[in-house]
Amino acid sequence: MDELDELLFEPPEIGTVLYMPGLPGGGSTIYDLSPYGNNGTILGAVWERTEGGLWSLNYDGVDDVTTIAYVAGQGLNVTTAVSVLFWYRPEGDASAANANVFGRANFRIYQPTAATPTGLNTYVNTSAGGSFVSGGTLTLNKWHQLCLVFDKDLAAKEHMAYLDGVAATPANNDGTLLVPTDPWYIGGGVAGQVNGSFALCRIYFAPLDISQIVNLYNKERHYFGV
Repeated sequence: MDELDELLFEPPEIGTVLYMPGLPGGGSTIYDLSPYGNNGTILGAVWERTEGGLWSLNYDGVDDVTTIAYVAGQGLNVTTAVSVLFWYRPEGDASAANANVFGRANFRIYQPTAATPTGLNTYVNTSAGGSFVSGGTLTLNKWHQLCLVFDKDLAAKEHMAYLDGVAATPANNDGTLLVPTDPWYIGGGVAGQVNGSFALCRIYFAPLDISQIVNLYNKERHYFGV
């Protein structure tokens, strides 16, 4: 394990229920370094190094996907507060419209058309109904930090999303997240597969605020040449 790997394999932040820095030599498994051990099963995706030497997974937009199964007591059954944050490089067309980038059926970042993505698009479905938040611009073959946050405890604007540390216009959604026992997927698994690379995938059982998101963006951007 080299110096960069040792840095990234430090224990994750408090509140993390999934942290996947990408263990080199992981083969068909991507290991979760949170206290919960929510490892992912990789189907088809290929290990690569980023410009900064970080391990990432590349998905072909046809049939590649990583599945993170729900296991009782392992922290993924979040219903009232959750954040998903990861780095993504879009590289081409998806297999279908509304293909999943990262998330589960009722809480996800997705690609609304099969054509190469142009912006951040997110969906949250709760007992109060569905909400959408979109914004920003994705550049083909460039790494971006994407983040989706839901916080039921807020008085309004519970559904939030961020692209490269910049907030999109939030949406109201004061319900409870549906079907918390669904699997989580990276690169596909819901409606279709995306064509791109992923790194540093994380889930928190708490809402990240803008200062935390920007801090992570500035801390990690040099791994991705941005």
